[in-house]
Amino acid sequence: MNRSAVFKLRLITAQRRGEVADVRWQDVDLDAGWWTIPAERAKNGLPHRVPLTPMAGGDGPREWQLLAPAPKR
Repeated sequence: MNRSAVFKLRLITAQRRGEVADVRWQDVDLDAGWWTIPAERAKNGLPHRVPLTPMAGGDGPREWQLLAPAPKR
């Protein structure tokens, strides 16, 4: 986990540290611009959709790869 990437995405998305640090690729859709936090990982027990601005996407998946390993192909 890259602390600067976590901090940046926390500021941009206004999400909790644990949610950002535990992000999973299966929950992120950079093309559509959404990050869906599933109910089982959300503090309130409800699924939560986070809009991803171009700033949150950074240079594409690079910024997110610092947080979560790339999916296996």
